[in-house]
Order: sequence, then C-alpha cells, then structure tokens
Amino acid sequence: MKKQIVDKRKITRIYIVFSVVLFLYMSSISWSQAQQFPVDLQLLMTSTMIRQTGLQKLTPQELNALNDWLEGYSLFLTSKAESDCKANSSNKCSEVVESNIKGSFNGWDGETIFPLDNGQIWQQSEYGYEYAYEYHPEVLIYCLRGKWKMHVEGIRDPIAVRRLK
Repeated sequence: MKKQIVDKRKITRIYIVFSVVLFLYMSSISWSQAQQFPVDLQLLMTSTMIRQTGLQKLTPQELNALNDWLEGYSLFLTSKAESDCKANSSNKCSEVVESNIKGSFNGWDGETIFPLDNGQIWQQSEYGYEYAYEYHPEVLIYCLRGKWKMHVEGIRDPIAVRRLK
C-alpha cells in the first residue's frame, strides 16, 4: 500500500513537471518555431528536475520516444491555441469590461443573470454555486482561453459567463 502511494505521488510529480515544462516551452515559441526546434527534455529541465522525475533512468531510446511524444503534443497544443486565438479575435475576446452589477447581488447558482450598469447583460455559463451578498459590486469581465470570466468584487473565484446583450 505504501509503495502505491509513493508511486502515485511520483506520477503526479512527473505529470506536474511535464506540464510546467510543456507550458514554458509552448509559451516561448510560435507554431513555426516549434516545427524548427525539436524538444529535448534534458535541455529544458535542470539536473534537479531530471533527478526528481527519474528521467536519468530512461534508456536513450525511451528518452527519444518521450521527447518525440512531447514535441508532437506541444505542436498540437500550440496549433489549438493559435486557432482558438484566431477564432476569438473576431469576437473581441481581448476586450475587458469594467462595470457594476445593478442593485443587489446574491451570488450565483446555475444560470444566474447579471444586469450591469453599462447596459450589458451577462449569464452564468458553467455550473457553480456561490452565495455572497453585495450591493452594486464592481465586476471585471475578461476572456481567458476562449471563455469569458467574470470576477465580482468580494468573491475570490471568477465565474464563467456569456453575454446576452
């Protein structure tokens, strides 16, 4: 049982490290650059990270296979991110809305509608429940990875929304 817990922790740690490396790699290059530069985990990671993830235990063939997989996956994600960005550029996804909710705010519980002082109307687009009372709270609405998020003054986490008007 103890070995299973250690193995799960090790797998989780490896997953986190690979995710961070992949994110750093993807955020530093464009699609065309990604096709020109192959991924080499040994160059992307510190010696401590290599030891912590156990990469030094892999054979050269296993390491090459892992690098090839990571490169393919990063190209896929980079392509998807670029297409999402292009799709959202026509939707003014870079716009940020600052306003206040009209009157009383009691949180959200499924499909809550948020009328704003600027005349816009937004609706909760993903399930979530939050109860908090605020009168006329400030809101900041922004697009993150193709989804609109609304941050309400006094509430820690943002909620996914869609614009109705």
